[in-house]
Amino acid sequence: MKRGIIILFSLVIAAASAAAIIEKPAEYRREVLKNRFMVLEFLPDSLGRLDQITLSATGKKLLIGRRLTKVSVDPLYEFFNNNSFGCGENFWKNYVAKRDGKSLVSRPDSRKITFENRWYGGLSIDVCRTVCLPDDETLFTFDAEVVNRDEKKSFYLAPWYSLVPDNAGNTKLLVPVKGNKKSHTPGNVKFFADDCIAENPSGLLYPGDNWVATAYPGEKLILAVIIPPEEIFPDGAFYSWHGKEGDTSYRSMEVIFNGKTLASGAVRKFKCTFAVFCGLEKVQDIAGTTAVDYTLSGDELQLTFAPARKITAGKGMVKICGEKAEKVVELDFPELHPGQAYDFTITPDCGKIRRISGKIASGCEFVLPEVKQEK
Repeated sequence: MKRGIIILFSLVIAAASAAAIIEKPAEYRREVLKNRFMVLEFLPDSLGRLDQITLSATGKKLLIGRRLTKVSVDPLYEFFNNNSFGCGENFWKNYVAKRDGKSLVSRPDSRKITFENRWYGGLSIDVCRTVCLPDDETLFTFDAEVVNRDEKKSFYLAPWYSLVPDNAGNTKLLVPVKGNKKSHTPGNVKFFADDCIAENPSGLLYPGDNWVATAYPGEKLILAVIIPPEEIFPDGAFYSWHGKEGDTSYRSMEVIFNGKTLASGAVRKFKCTFAVFCGLEKVQDIAGTTAVDYTLSGDELQLTFAPARKITAGKGMVKICGEKAEKVVELDFPELHPGQAYDFTITPDCGKIRRISGKIASGCEFVLPEVKQEK
C-alpha cells in the first residue's frame, strides 16, 4: 500500500515537473489625456495608474512603463504578472504597487479624467482621483480622495507616489535633503552632513524642500513632483531604489506624504503637481511652478528660469550674498511661456558668492543651495 502511494506521488511530481510554463507579453487597456505639449497614458485596469508621459514635440518617453506578462502553467492554471511600475496611489505600510483592479472611468471635461475604485487594491478604502492636464501648460495635477470604508477599524494613510524615469544611465535624480538627520517618522534616513541637493541617492530621505526632480541632461528636460508643503512637512519623505529591468537600469523617484489615521467613514483629500521644465540640465529650486537654475563663470552669474505655467511680465529681484557685500538686483521679467527657458546675466561684484535668493514676477520666491565656489 505504501509502495503504491509512493509511486503515485512520484508520478504526480513528474507530471508537475513536465508541465509547460509559457510566458507571453500582455497589454493593459489605456486611457489618454493630451495637450499640445504632452500625452499622458493611464491604465484603467490597473487602478488608474499613470503609465507614460510622452512629449509631443519629440516623441520622448519619460518613464519606464508597467509591463504585464501572462503566465500559463499547463495544464494547471494561468495568471498575470507585472513589474509593479506605474504611478498611482500607493500607501506607506500598505503596499499595493503589484496589484491591479478595474477603475470606473469618467471624463468631467476635455482636460480631466477621473478614476474611481472601491476596495482599492484589496484595502478597506475607496479611492477617487481626478487628473487635470491644462491646455497650455507643461504640468498636470492629481487630486485624490480616500474614504475609510471599514465600519470598525481605523486606517493609517500615508499616500505614496512613485515614478520610474527612463534609463538611469541617461538621467539624474535630484533630491533636496535636510542635513544632520539620521532618523525620521517613516524610519531611518540616509545621512547628509548639510542641507544640499543630493544626486542619485537611494533609500529613505529627509526632505529639505517640497519638490523632487529627475533631470534628462541630453534633452535638457526636468521632470518634477511638487507637493503642497502641508502634505510633506513635518512627517513626509522622499524615497528611491535602484534596479535593472532587462538591459535597462533604473532608479525610482518617490514621494511619501504625511501619515494620518483615518477613523471609520473618514475622508482625506490630497493633491500634488507633476511638471516638465524645458531648457534645463539641472534644477536648484522651484518657485511655484517655475524651475530655477544658475551657473557661475568668472565674475558672471547666470540665472535661468523655466516655467511650466505662463507668467505675466513684471518685476522680480535677486539677492546675492557674497563675502564682501550683499547685492539686490531688480529683474525685468518678460512674459514667461511653458516649454522655454529664460536667462538673466548679472555681474554681482560682491566677492565670493555664498547665497542666492529672490522672487519672480508671479511673487513666488526661490532660495538656491549654498554656493560652494572653488578657491
